[in-house]
Amino acid sequence: MVAKRFWTISCLLLLLVLSASCAPKGRGGGAARQIAPEDLPRSVAILPFSNETASPEAATNVRRMFYNFFSSLNYLDQELFEVDTKLKNAGLYHQLLYGSPVDPKRIGAVLGVDAVVFGEVTHYGKIYALLYSEVQAGLKAKMVDCRSGQTIWEDEYVSHMREGGVSISPLGLASNAARALINLRQEMQMRAVADLCMNLTSTIPNPPRIFPPGPAIKVFVHNGAQRLFLPGERIKVALVGEPGCRATWDISPLRTGLVMKERRPGLYIGEYRVKKADKLAYGSLVAHLISPAGQERRWFDVLGPVALGRPSRLPQTLRKSTVITKDKSPYLIRGALMVPKGRTLTIEPGATVWIDGMGIIVQGSIHAGANRTEPARFLAQQGTRWKGIILDRSKADNRLRGIELTGARCGIRAKGSRLSIADSTISDCTWGIVLENSTAAVRKTIVKDCEKSGIAAADSRLTVSASTIQGNAQGGILIKGGEARLRNSNICSNGKWNLKILQSASVDAAENWWGATEEEKLGIIGEAKVRPVLKRAVRIFRLKE
Repeated sequence: MVAKRFWTISCLLLLLVLSASCAPKGRGGGAARQIAPEDLPRSVAILPFSNETASPEAATNVRRMFYNFFSSLNYLDQELFEVDTKLKNAGLYHQLLYGSPVDPKRIGAVLGVDAVVFGEVTHYGKIYALLYSEVQAGLKAKMVDCRSGQTIWEDEYVSHMREGGVSISPLGLASNAARALINLRQEMQMRAVADLCMNLTSTIPNPPRIFPPGPAIKVFVHNGAQRLFLPGERIKVALVGEPGCRATWDISPLRTGLVMKERRPGLYIGEYRVKKADKLAYGSLVAHLISPAGQERRWFDVLGPVALGRPSRLPQTLRKSTVITKDKSPYLIRGALMVPKGRTLTIEPGATVWIDGMGIIVQGSIHAGANRTEPARFLAQQGTRWKGIILDRSKADNRLRGIELTGARCGIRAKGSRLSIADSTISDCTWGIVLENSTAAVRKTIVKDCEKSGIAAADSRLTVSASTIQGNAQGGILIKGGEARLRNSNICSNGKWNLKILQSASVDAAENWWGATEEEKLGIIGEAKVRPVLKRAVRIFRLKE
């Protein structure tokens, strides 16, 4: 068993390490300024990246991976946590997230560095073409000298990883084994982001080395993304890097200095058994590799947050109105949570709820008043589908704002109910939002990466505004009877169609972006008002202060 496990992990790591050389290339070509190497700045900070995509996690993940590759250059790079803390204290953090202009000289003074790297994530996640799907990652970046204001380097690149088909390369042969620690979707996205950052950082001018380099890390993976680990369960990690070093890892901010053992030259393995006293609702992993001479290299995980500890439990039926809080998170629902008539379930910002079973059935009312900087999260335990948040003939004013919901059969399903959804993300479900004889308003919300339709409405009144419905495998929005008004939204890059009307319905879908402007390329089946068509995508993703 031990040999089999390490062979599986080795195959996974080989897959990820080789992906850069085997991956399809995007576009790039570095625009480095002609500066003598000895005149380049020494200390550099990677600033928070702005996000132009429909994926809330894109900026964080691409920035971390960029930092991982940038750290191999001969600059003194400031740790990301330190950068963010200083920027928040100076009131500059959110300006950079928004992509607002900030004087580099001021940033340099705040951070105490010679230069900074600005980044704008332009592509992230899955898109669908006529005969195939692919995972993309794209970034525009530049390095600016804080002392002179001069742009030292700037470039942009988009990595494309096509899904489907059979490969005879080592990547294809190892793909099944790779799912031992991460699933195929995580693998594809990680490969795309790694390819993107490797290609961009390879064009950055490099100053002369003035200190011994830290040991190289090629990849760091784990089995903990999007999962709640209960007491007694084990988080497992694997790192490939320079052999003969000392490797440790952190579960930030809970545990630091956990040891990894070098099982084979350059292959480091570690695990942590969750204790009864542990409690972490939303943490991250960091790997450290220390050479015999004491030089250190860090790798920031990009697979996703981890959660662990004994969860707060909720009853099967609420006997009184209940508030789910951040302080008592994580929560765990086993089976179903019933919110009967006359009761209200309120979810506060930052609360995290894991579901193992059916989900939440609402006959009374449900309210979430979070925002995108501190969303309320609903997640699938053990990677299995839960049924979703089901509104069962609820006539109350149900309001879901600032939620992130993943891993359900129907993310939100309303039968004979009323609801509004705003500033939210629903992803990786079978169906995103399903309405039956209901009234729903969807605003500033992202519905993406669902197996069926992003939104399906039967005999309902649906309003969608300033939202993105993208990357859903079967289609974007499905309307059967009733009426729908779609405005100022991105409804594009879905599987077979972007909008489909099954039977007589009143559908006003003017002033949206469909990924194209030509009638035959809009991806619309059925009768709907679609003119005028927007000529470019709507920028709807904004983090809130």
